[in-house]
Amino acid sequence: MLFPIKKPTITDYHIEMLSVGAADCFIIYYTDSLQQNKLILVDAGNYSDGDKILSHIRKYYPNPVINLAIVTHPDDDHFGGFVKMLEMLSDKEDDAVKIEKFWLKNPQNHVKVDQVQNDVKPSTLKQRTAQLFDQGDKNLLEQIRALHIQVEEKFAKPVFRKNSFTNKLEVVPLREKEFIGFTIIGPTKAYFEKLAPNMRYDNLKGYSYDAKDDDEAFRPTESCLSKALDDASDDSSVHNQSSLIFMFEPEKGKKYLFMGDAGVEALANIPQCHKNAIKDIYWLKVPHHGSKHNLDSKSILHLHPKVAYISTEKQGHYLNQCTINALKQIGCKVYSTHRNQANFLHNGEREGYTTATPE
Repeated sequence: MLFPIKKPTITDYHIEMLSVGAADCFIIYYTDSLQQNKLILVDAGNYSDGDKILSHIRKYYPNPVINLAIVTHPDDDHFGGFVKMLEMLSDKEDDAVKIEKFWLKNPQNHVKVDQVQNDVKPSTLKQRTAQLFDQGDKNLLEQIRALHIQVEEKFAKPVFRKNSFTNKLEVVPLREKEFIGFTIIGPTKAYFEKLAPNMRYDNLKGYSYDAKDDDEAFRPTESCLSKALDDASDDSSVHNQSSLIFMFEPEKGKKYLFMGDAGVEALANIPQCHKNAIKDIYWLKVPHHGSKHNLDSKSILHLHPKVAYISTEKQGHYLNQCTINALKQIGCKVYSTHRNQANFLHNGEREGYTTATPE
C-alpha cells in the first residue's frame, strides 16, 4: 500500500530587520521538519552595507549559505549591497558568503518592440533597462552571470485547486515549492511588462519628503484612517510599483507580507484571489520606508496587519507620521529602525537586539 509523501513543514523560524538607514535588508531564517535550514536575504541595502550584512550573517549563522537572495526591484538602496557581496565572492575574500539563487526580475527581458516610443530603438531601450542594475563600474546582472548563479523571475500566478471540503475547483495563488510557506502576490507578468519600457535611468522621478502630520482637527472614520494619507498621490516610480510582493506563511494564520516599495496601484493590479489571500495579515513590511505615497486607508483596512516593520533612516525622509498614525488607528504595533538604529528580531530573542514580537 502506497502512502502519500508528507510535505515538510516549518518547525522554527525568525525574521530580522537590519538597520541600514533609508534602505531595506531583511533576513528570513527557518528550519523545516527534515531539519534543513534556509536563509533568505530580502534586499541588501546600499553598496556600503554589503560587507556589514555579511559580517552580521557570519556572526549569527554558522557556516552560512544564502539559499535565496531576493531583489525586490532595481533601486540601489535595495540591490546595492548584493553588488558588494558578489564582488567579495568574485575576489574570493575570506568573509564572502555563497549565494545559491536570486529571485530578480530583469526588465530587459520584457521590453517589446510595440512598446517602444519616441523613436527609441528596442536595443537602446534594453541597454538602458540593464543599466538600472549599475553600481559604480559594476553591474549586478553581469556579476550574477559571471559567477553562474541561478536566477528566477517570479510573478503572481492564479491556479485551480480542488477544495478538500466542497470538492469543487477554486482559484488560488500558486505556492512556491522550493521555499516552504512562500507565495508570490505580485506583480503579474502582464503588469510588469506594462511597466518595463519605462524602467530606466532617464525616467526617475523625485519624491516629497515632507513629514506633515494629519490635521489635529481631523477625526478618523471607519473608512478613512488618515486624510493626509488618502489625499497624497500614489507613488509615481515605475521601479517601486514593479516591486516583488510576496507572502511568507510559516504557520497557519501567520501571514507575513513583504511589499518592497510597491504602492496602491501595484496592489490594485494583483489577481483577485491574491487580494483575498492578503486580507487580514499578521505582519507587514511597510513599503517605501513608511512613505505616505504607498498606502492608503483602503489598503491598510484590507491588509489590517497586527504588526508593521518600517526600515528607514529618519522621519521626514520617506517616513511620514500619517502612515504611522493610520496603522495605529487599526491597533497595529509599529516598529521602525529610525528610533535608535536598532536591529529587530521577530519571533525570537538575541542579546543586544530589540525583540519586536507582540504577545
